[in-house]
Amino acid sequence: ICLVFFFFKQKTAYEISACLVGSEMCIRDSFRTLECFHLFSVSVIKLYSKLIENLSQQQSMGNPMANPAFSKELSNKFAFDVLVMNPYLVDNSFKLIAFSCALALQSAGITTNSPFNLEQIPHNLEDLSLSTEYRQLPVHIIEDIFDFVLVYRQTNPAILKKNDFYLQFILGFVTIAMGYPNFVSNPHLRAKCGQLLSILIPQKENNPRDENFSYMFRESVIIKENIVDCVLNFFIDVERTGSQHQFYEKFNYRFHTIKVLEFLLEQSANEFYVEKLKTYAEGAKDGRFLEFVNLLLNDLIYLLDECLSKIKEVKRIEDLQDNPEEFNNVSGEERMQMMQSLQQNKQFLKTLLTLVNGYYAMLSIVTKFTQKVFYSMEIQDKLVYNLNYTIEKLNGKQWHDLKVKNMKEIKFNPKFILKSIIDVYTNLMDSEQFLRCIVSDERSFDINLFEKTKQILDDKGLVNPDNLEKFRLLFQELRRLSDEKTARDSILQELTDVPDEFLDPIVNEIMKDPVLLPSSGSIMDRVTIMKHLLSDQTDPFNRSKLTKEMLVPQTELKERIQAFLHEKLNTKKSE
Repeated sequence: ICLVFFFFKQKTAYEISACLVGSEMCIRDSFRTLECFHLFSVSVIKLYSKLIENLSQQQSMGNPMANPAFSKELSNKFAFDVLVMNPYLVDNSFKLIAFSCALALQSAGITTNSPFNLEQIPHNLEDLSLSTEYRQLPVHIIEDIFDFVLVYRQTNPAILKKNDFYLQFILGFVTIAMGYPNFVSNPHLRAKCGQLLSILIPQKENNPRDENFSYMFRESVIIKENIVDCVLNFFIDVERTGSQHQFYEKFNYRFHTIKVLEFLLEQSANEFYVEKLKTYAEGAKDGRFLEFVNLLLNDLIYLLDECLSKIKEVKRIEDLQDNPEEFNNVSGEERMQMMQSLQQNKQFLKTLLTLVNGYYAMLSIVTKFTQKVFYSMEIQDKLVYNLNYTIEKLNGKQWHDLKVKNMKEIKFNPKFILKSIIDVYTNLMDSEQFLRCIVSDERSFDINLFEKTKQILDDKGLVNPDNLEKFRLLFQELRRLSDEKTARDSILQELTDVPDEFLDPIVNEIMKDPVLLPSSGSIMDRVTIMKHLLSDQTDPFNRSKLTKEMLVPQTELKERIQAFLHEKLNTKKSE
């Protein structure tokens, strides 16, 4: 190993002519050295990580010193410490990885006047055609970086702090690799990049021995300029990983990036990142942000339904256990299967509810800083349904079905979920269109549930006084709009002479904004077809290509529908 680093040391940018930095020779030699690093140093680090994991598992079982195998592995750990924590090894490893990352970025067009001093970042990273030199980068570098940083993050964070100068450039490369598939096409490797960033953000649990690396996200130019775009890009791209398990993989992959974005936006000192989010959401990439929000809500709806069904199953088995007479009537084999199912559901819920809490936290934070996309017809109805549905499940008549014995064990925190939902409602309450959408939700909206929720907030103190007052105002406005809707619906329900041309052919409801689908010649309500186009950009009647820009407004038909409704409503009111 020493010979490997001696070879690299002769080629380091500190000891060769500046004109050779970024040259083919320098790139070739440093990338070849990475191959040696992968074969020797990373192999040792992986063995060390596995040893630490085994020791941790044995300690969790209690009285580990009574186990001879534990003492042997502990001795092995001390022997590994001498090598893995060797200052010379660590220092040269960081130099090698950081220098190679800087060269990779430089060969991709991110220019530097030295490997660690940034000069320029191209604005079109997603369109860059990467050079032959960049393509010489070993495919295993991402996993090697992850394994290398992770072991020191878990065992000795002070080493990372000491080498933060090099770590910043490693993270710069990792950020770019995560966000742009032309840099790293493999979605699983891009996911490793997101996970690496997430382990460096401050943890929620305060640990006085832990090191704080939050300053890196404020000081590194590469990270500052790109991380918001990269996180959102990866969240969208990972919808399809190409794996047979892609449906479930994407949740864990996205969760790590959600944690990073949440950290960036919730820090009061990070206004720079808030502006980056607004630029992404409301600028040239607003279509991508719409896609991000749509996928976020799709995930949340699925995860919430899965959680609620499994919580109910846990509750059912616990109630059966509390009834000895009924429980004893179950056969021994059925009881065994039931207990296995109980433990499996609890374990599964720990993961699912961690994801749900993260998604709701993300929704709360994003709606605080940008609202435009949440008012769009493609998103608004889906968001409102999720919010109203969750309020109904948490505070409705069947809330007792979710009251399991140990909520902390499965990470079920209904107070946190409720608070996050209240944040979303109040963040978006300035739009009357949004409020009308809430009361128009025939599936889950109930004004009495909002009144009950208001009482819960008053009693429990779940939100701060400002948000509590906002929710009171929201409730008053929802009651007014709900009364209006009830009166209007009673009139419209009596209509029996609505022309067919006024009805949407898919949902069979009176259209509000009819548009023509040019290929099939069909006319649909804009909100109906826009929801369809979010997941399938084809005409639903003939499967030809269709985008929202191709929709043709039917102004004359819209005016006739409005005139028809106006006439009918006035007639009913005058009777």
